[in-house]
Amino acid sequence: MDRTSLPEACQGWQQIQDALSRLTGLEFALYNGEGMPVGMASGESPFCRSIRRGGTDGTFCESRCGRRIREAAGGEDVVSFKCDSGQNIFLIPVSQGDSRLVISGGKTFSGRDDYKKAIRMIKAAGGKVSLTGRHRYRFIGKRRLADVVELVRNTARQHFNLSLQKSAYQLRYSRQAALLESAGLLYGEHVLSDIAGTLLRSVVTLFDADTASLIFYGEEDAFPQAHYIAGEQAEAVRKAGETLEKGVLAVLGDSGGEHVPVKQAGKVAALGLPGEMAPILIVPLRRSRHVLGALCLYGADLRVEDLPALRTYVAQCAAVMENQRLRVRLEDKVEKLRTLVGIGARMNELKDRGELVNFIFEQSAELLQAERGSLMLLNHKTDELIVEVSRGLSEEMGRNLRIKPGQGIAGRVAKDGAPMVVDDLEKTLAISKRPDYRTKSFISLPLKSEGRVIGVINLSDKFSGNVFSHEDLELIAGLISQASAALEKARLALSLEELKKALESRGT
Repeated sequence: MDRTSLPEACQGWQQIQDALSRLTGLEFALYNGEGMPVGMASGESPFCRSIRRGGTDGTFCESRCGRRIREAAGGEDVVSFKCDSGQNIFLIPVSQGDSRLVISGGKTFSGRDDYKKAIRMIKAAGGKVSLTGRHRYRFIGKRRLADVVELVRNTARQHFNLSLQKSAYQLRYSRQAALLESAGLLYGEHVLSDIAGTLLRSVVTLFDADTASLIFYGEEDAFPQAHYIAGEQAEAVRKAGETLEKGVLAVLGDSGGEHVPVKQAGKVAALGLPGEMAPILIVPLRRSRHVLGALCLYGADLRVEDLPALRTYVAQCAAVMENQRLRVRLEDKVEKLRTLVGIGARMNELKDRGELVNFIFEQSAELLQAERGSLMLLNHKTDELIVEVSRGLSEEMGRNLRIKPGQGIAGRVAKDGAPMVVDDLEKTLAISKRPDYRTKSFISLPLKSEGRVIGVINLSDKFSGNVFSHEDLELIAGLISQASAALEKARLALSLEELKKALESRGT
């Protein structure tokens, strides 16, 4: 029989096996589940050596003892028997991870009758046996043999269990090192899709998953709604689409933000996936206490001790994503500040009041990405707000609309001199949403000059459908401040021009 290569645990067993053979004077050998020898036999019986080498009967060890070894590998109990040569043999099955091994031991005689039988058998086959050393007169009774079996079984279990634990520790250590290295690489990424790709490839490889996906909620000022996928079953996950995304986030919501294993085929099918993709592990992607989305591992049956490393890695990835988000927001703010400086410079160049009013409104709507709105100026003679320019209002409405300070939303802003940001018109102001408006959110700001309100700008219906935020207010406040100064400058220039014309008409 050819010998298989020795795994690390079996190499360690070889030394223990040699020591047991020296201690008991018996033969010991290790076999795999197919009955193939693993390593070298210790204290080989001269009878077995002679039988294997002698005559036509030398093949019976493979067909009889080999068969018994393969049978023993499939069970849990010790198997004891007497072979055709009269030797007592015991087989001890042990587990090494997912592999099955069998320790063969004994090869000794209970009495002289069995011993003489073996001698006659070998001579009849034309073989010779050298009966030297311990094997010549080695006889062991059943009770003594049972003690040896118990010693070998306990020693083997302890050794292979420790070897398995050592392998598990080494695997966890290697996995943790790889995850740390992967997390370090993430800090060099600047695009969300690249960060997600690195994360998914790492967990699929290191946790032996078929597939992994990363689902984002898609909230304003967080991350856009997205679903990144990697692995063998990527197409099945992609086909599940919105059913999977909503189902995963619902499961995560019900769990209170903790990781959730989904093992039942029925629950997996409810997510829009084939049942054979179980188990699924859903891990929240957190930013502080806020859940950004979920990491899903498909076909990865993780143990409890694997979860801390996975959660730590996911937390590191979330931190990298948060840093990336903040960097993008900072770059966006810098770009918008540059835009504001450019808008301010352009305002100072415009001399025509009508052109200036249009420019202010268009730049305000563009800055906040608003579909609808109006810019109203206060007529100090009639004490009314009058629409100067609008978007989304009918021409007739814009022409006829007159609002007194304190009347409606724009009037309230004009009277109080304070901006108003509302994310839900109905809840905040108990006002029904008009049917021609797409969202319930709006922002309204006063235009002031030297503390006096000179007008109001109103914006609603973001293109994205999101609500206006206080960050939007901070951004547009700078533009409105410049706009107010430019409008007052234009008003003074117009008043000066009118006064000049009046003086000239009097002089003539």
